[in-house]
Amino acid sequence: MGRRLGCWMAGVVGGLLLQQPLLAQENRARGAPDPLVPEHIVGSEGKGYWTGAGVPEGYPPIFAARDGAVPDGITPLPHDIFTTPDFYLDRALWTDPRYYRCNSPVGLEQIWGAYEVPLIGDEPPHTAAWGFCERDYPREQIVSPYGFGSAQAHYEALLAEATARGGPTQHTAATLPDWNGRYTRQRDKRQSWFHGAILQVPTYLSLLTPEYQQRFVQQMYHYSGSSAPQCPTAGPRASCGGWRNTVAAASTSWCRQISSSTCAMPPRRCSRRSTSVPASTPAGWCHGWGPTCRSGSAKRWASGTARP
Repeated sequence: MGRRLGCWMAGVVGGLLLQQPLLAQENRARGAPDPLVPEHIVGSEGKGYWTGAGVPEGYPPIFAARDGAVPDGITPLPHDIFTTPDFYLDRALWTDPRYYRCNSPVGLEQIWGAYEVPLIGDEPPHTAAWGFCERDYPREQIVSPYGFGSAQAHYEALLAEATARGGPTQHTAATLPDWNGRYTRQRDKRQSWFHGAILQVPTYLSLLTPEYQQRFVQQMYHYSGSSAPQCPTAGPRASCGGWRNTVAAASTSWCRQISSSTCAMPPRRCSRRSTSVPASTPAGWCHGWGPTCRSGSAKRWASGTARP
């Protein structure tokens, strides 16, 4: 992984574009260098750089400020995605990183404790943590480096190159290289912008049409200000697009916050947001991992048993 959008192939960008037509065609369609891998994530992130379950020693939380504090040198907006009465009316602020407290998309997703370590503070959502406003990922490192208007045009250029070489080659199982082995993806949070940890929300928005900008901000709001994640479901179990949260629709997967007497955070109410919610499910029951209570247990399941 770590390749840019579009068809990425190995190659070297040469200086012979005008001298050799074949190389000119080849370099027009492939050969760009791998995208930048930054030194830091944007934050905030309760588990630091750790990517597995649990929270081992040596992975402290990453944030610029928390518990109601503001990073040095940053002037907060009068209201942001955590405190807005209506994010739809804030379109003029959507392109300001401070509207999200400079959190990355994953920073907003995890801030209530979806990944085990909440950074929402003692008076949520007003005390939500900040990411680092000075960190972002260059947009030009995300978009295709090639001058094609569509993936089809890019494909046709690559096909023309193969044809000029006498191809395309029709492989069989016997002529392919031996690629047998055990593979794993690169899980480092800095490895790809697609992981959502190395760029500011406005940079993501710059890649989208106005319609999908609104959809994206809506998703970010429900991760943060309302703490009511919206996940499209298509069956008993469904995955939230690129955000990797899994929703289970079985009756035992619906959870509720522990009462405020045993949890540092007050219980939150959730509405029925999916057709997969059982009709008998009370409105106060909610799906997902939700905020993690400081008492050590995040929720109780509808079956009545506690889940660690």
